[in-house]
Amino acid sequence: MYQSCKADRYFLVKWLKKKEEKDKLERSLFHVKMLCMFVIGAGVSTYLGQIFKGKSVWGAAVLLMIVFVDLLHADLTTEKELLDRKPSGH
Repeated sequence: MYQSCKADRYFLVKWLKKKEEKDKLERSLFHVKMLCMFVIGAGVSTYLGQIFKGKSVWGAAVLLMIVFVDLLHADLTTEKELLDRKPSGH
């Protein structure tokens, strides 16, 4: 989360220095929106956790399993050639 906070300030300052670079403002707003989604998600999770108590863990587990299966499927099929590629910036 710290990196996202750092990124939104970085792109905001870049945009303030050169206002004609609209992509910097868009990237800064993207990071701010992402942080807001995390805060909203935490609030909703807290609220639903109070309603459903321990059963909310099973709901989260089901959602995580769906994401895991989707990522595994992508790694084994459509994005198989990307597994050996070195990430940029490393």
